[in-house]
Amino acid sequence: MIITTFNWNNQVFEVKALSETAVLVQPQSPITLENIHHLAESIEKEAANEIEDIIISYQNIVICFTHLIYSENEIIHFFKKINKTTAIESDIQKHYIKVNFEKGLDWVIVEEMTQLTKNEVINLFKEKKYTVAMLGFIPGFIYLKGLDERLTCGRKAIPRKKIPKGSVGIGGKQAGIYGLSSPGGWQIIGQTEVNTFDMNAFPPTLLKPLDKVIFI
Repeated sequence: MIITTFNWNNQVFEVKALSETAVLVQPQSPITLENIHHLAESIEKEAANEIEDIIISYQNIVICFTHLIYSENEIIHFFKKINKTTAIESDIQKHYIKVNFEKGLDWVIVEEMTQLTKNEVINLFKEKKYTVAMLGFIPGFIYLKGLDERLTCGRKAIPRKKIPKGSVGIGGKQAGIYGLSSPGGWQIIGQTEVNTFDMNAFPPTLLKPLDKVIFI
């Protein structure tokens, strides 16, 4: 159910109830990766005391409030405040991630799917500058936008039970880095010794959304 709509940066968004304490924010037309993160930053800046958590994906934002949503009027009032908020310029950093491509686990499959040689895949993979799109599905997993379309590879029909921490892989039209050892279905083309996730650090992730990544 749509509770309200609001306009931000010349784009219209719908707000839908998810639970007694959470709403889903969706654009009515496709939005850039930069703008979805800038909107989330604007929301957090305007109403940080009212928000428990903000979860960002490529096109949607989930807002978890610190309190029960008492009425539609309360939500409407909340987003009226956001209408007046301007985007924030993020502190974007560039990261050079060294990869050992000899530790790729799926070269036979990747070569078959792409119809390219291993060296051609490596060269195309290193030529691109990637943008951190979002973090998930496990702590420290990094979704990277910017993969050359020629390297698109479908995920495994049966995921591996364990993929090593630091694995660099391709999943569909995305690249990714496993911040922890975990099950997974991406095609693994290498390993990095760069520690992208440390639960004892603050923040625990080395990379943040909109940061740039170059593989070497």
